[in-house]
Amino acid sequence: RGAYTLCANALSGGPMWQESEPGDALCRLQGVLQQLADAQFAVREVLVCLGEELGHDAHDGAALDQHGCPVCFQGMPFADLGGAIEKRDTLGGAIEKRDTLGGAIDKRDTDLETGDAKWPANVKLRDYSTPRAHATVKGLLTNASPMTPLDDHARSTSHLRDPNGPVHFVWSLVGLSLLLIDLTLTPFALAWELPFEGSLQVYSIVSLSFWTLDIAFTFVTGYYKDGVLITGCFQIARRYARAFVLDAAVVTCDWFSLAILLGAADADGGSGFRLLRFTKIGRLLRVALLLRAVRILGIVEGIVERVLVERVRVLFAMSSLAVVLAWVNHAIACLWFFLSHTGASGAERNWTDMFDSSSTVTEQYVSAFHWTIAQVTLGSNDIVCTNHIERIFNIVCLIVGLVVASTIVSMFSATMVELQMENKEKNHKLRMLRRYLRENDVSHGLTVAVQQQVSERIRERRILVESQVAAMQLLSSSLRAELRFEVAKHSLLGHALFVQLSTLAAPWCLEFCQCGFEMPTLSAQDNLFFSNGESKATYVLMKGSVSYTVEVHMAGGGGGPLLEPASCVQEGEWLAEATLWVEWVHVGSAVAVSACQVLQISPTDFHSSTLGFPDIHQIACEYGRQYHRRITAAGTPSASFPTDLVVPSTDWEDMVLSMDLQAQCIISNAAVERLEVGRSTRRATTTERSAHAALRDEICVGKSILVLNSQGVPERIASVVVIHIQSDCGAMFVQVGKYEQGLTTPTCEFPGLKRESCELIGDAFMRLKSTKLSPLADSIQVLRSERQTATKRSKQHKVNTKYLRSIFYCTLLDDFEAPTCTALMPFERDPTMSSKLSVPGFESQLEAGEVETTATMALLGDFATRLVYFFPYSEKGAFYAWLSNEEFELLSSPAGESILATWMRSLGKPP
Repeated sequence: RGAYTLCANALSGGPMWQESEPGDALCRLQGVLQQLADAQFAVREVLVCLGEELGHDAHDGAALDQHGCPVCFQGMPFADLGGAIEKRDTLGGAIEKRDTLGGAIDKRDTDLETGDAKWPANVKLRDYSTPRAHATVKGLLTNASPMTPLDDHARSTSHLRDPNGPVHFVWSLVGLSLLLIDLTLTPFALAWELPFEGSLQVYSIVSLSFWTLDIAFTFVTGYYKDGVLITGCFQIARRYARAFVLDAAVVTCDWFSLAILLGAADADGGSGFRLLRFTKIGRLLRVALLLRAVRILGIVEGIVERVLVERVRVLFAMSSLAVVLAWVNHAIACLWFFLSHTGASGAERNWTDMFDSSSTVTEQYVSAFHWTIAQVTLGSNDIVCTNHIERIFNIVCLIVGLVVASTIVSMFSATMVELQMENKEKNHKLRMLRRYLRENDVSHGLTVAVQQQVSERIRERRILVESQVAAMQLLSSSLRAELRFEVAKHSLLGHALFVQLSTLAAPWCLEFCQCGFEMPTLSAQDNLFFSNGESKATYVLMKGSVSYTVEVHMAGGGGGPLLEPASCVQEGEWLAEATLWVEWVHVGSAVAVSACQVLQISPTDFHSSTLGFPDIHQIACEYGRQYHRRITAAGTPSASFPTDLVVPSTDWEDMVLSMDLQAQCIISNAAVERLEVGRSTRRATTTERSAHAALRDEICVGKSILVLNSQGVPERIASVVVIHIQSDCGAMFVQVGKYEQGLTTPTCEFPGLKRESCELIGDAFMRLKSTKLSPLADSIQVLRSERQTATKRSKQHKVNTKYLRSIFYCTLLDDFEAPTCTALMPFERDPTMSSKLSVPGFESQLEAGEVETTATMALLGDFATRLVYFFPYSEKGAFYAWLSNEEFELLSSPAGESILATWMRSLGKPP
């Protein structure tokens, strides 16, 4: 299989062969021939053994070679190497030298492809001392706190409004709505002299109240300057002072006008509004406040860009243009009607003379709006100017209409040309593809498949990547790194290690985001990586979905468990994380199911970014060593084989538990500091402070470990390993007592122990077998393993504690020999025994007291004759017995404590 893969790579001109010199390529081919020769000899041996196993000559009548092995099998001749194997020594000893040449086949690839039992034990650890491959931006990040996480709240003041926050967004939307209503209603009310009453009066009060509050809120709203959020009160006040005069003048004028109208109780609405006519013109100054809508319109535009496709966005832009044009015509129509009353003297006629006394306001407005549309679009209408003021206004409208009409036509034409050019480019690509397929005589079936896939990919909306945004080059290095972190933080901080590293040093996080990863995109059916290929990066799925497949012959190589043929990778999952820590070869293939974007992390750039931060570098190196330990230990009975998607026992808590004491102290102290920061925001009790101080002391001696989980919450962790042995009849091997310093302590639990520092789960399992269960060490066979977790609030440390329980379900292959003992004295009822003891399985027809007495005595009699095993270890020992599930539940409950104590007292001293 390995030889075939290398030959296929050579014939296809893969990158491994393109970069090689002719001599190196020759050495590789000689290695291929050597593998083919070894494979041929192995197959011959298998065929001979197969014939012996079947009881007849598998090569009956076939030609034999000088070793007595068949040259063919069932009529199929073996591949003739054409004397190439014999001639390999005449090619300058290329085969012997292939491991020393630059183009030599990596030994781990050969082991992996041929299913050698050395994999994954021969996987090599990466060198973490790689020199820097890029410029540092550490000097640009002096404002970042070393223990402050990168988030929006770290840079804002609590009493100030964030200009990008949801509260300010909603407030701005309300202001934009009121502003549009003002700009629409005010011209209409001034032109037709609407009475100031009813809904108009209520709206005026609500609008003025809002704009008055808006002045105060503006002084507590931050702003951006050169990409930096400014939250200083003095700076905000100085910046807003320029617009404050205009806003204050408009609001003061409105309140003064409103007071006049509300105070003129003896005046009718029409005359009152005439008094307000000149002061009400101040509302038109709100046109200058349209600048406030620029940011909201930008946000709406961004939403439209993300949600709508290109053609729908064009339709949305055209619709918006039509709305703006309609509003402009509305304002001109109101002004045209207003001039009919104020522009002409009493002796002159005006265009409104065409209306009689029975005409309504609606009829007048529609006629004015019709005239305005005709002027802007250079159309015709039946309204004629009757005085010089109306004619002057008509001339101005005709000139404006000429400009507006030409502008609208040009905008629509530009949009249509843009769509046509886009379609022209797509059609050109398809036309060139059809020509290429036709000139190369590609089959009809493949031609249809190629054209269909290209057509679908041309139509799909691809995810925009950073390299396509030219404006990104205008940003400073620090702001660009912060932007990249903002884009990738949901994927990066989904891993608890990166949560820990970003908490330890925020400047490192920005430096890593500067050039430590890329964010490429994939279309559906694109390959992310192939099986057996050398891994160059680690991938995190940001958007879309990916299908991951493990080839059957790669699933363990040496007889490990087979994995599912395909796994669906969801957003936030990591692929080939091992590449960051070891020299990894892909175990499977990953194909994009839909259009997706991945975070591609370079191991070289990642480790280079940690060199300037000692704590970060030490944790990364220690994490890599522990990751390597787990990969090399995989495939054993206590761990499954690793894949690109899953490596056994690499949970964050497990990794920290197996690190050295110095790395554990760095991680734990960072978690304690986060705990103290949270405590400082509220009133902590004296007991809580002393508990946290004691926790720090335990961390220094390695007695306690505190970590930050993937949500950044501090947790104390503790891990135990348990062996659950069950016989064929369903009985369980349970520890019923401990013996230490001449005393026997009743305990009903499965055999287990606490993991030591720097110890893997598999090592703890082996230690448990060799110490507490030494008589069973050679007989235990692991069936499966299971992880159970439970989180409880520690009363002693005043922090949540996460208990990790690794359970190995086993069976015994053979009988075992161990010291045994039984009860030395008859059982007597313990006066402290509960009178409410209930044992499952007994008949319910008896009276309550009779049930209790009968059941208890039956159990005591059974335990009195039960065989108990004693396993000594380290001047200690433990008592074990086979119990049924009902007996185990009873003895491990509070109701069965007295029965277990009576049983243990009856055993006396261990043998």
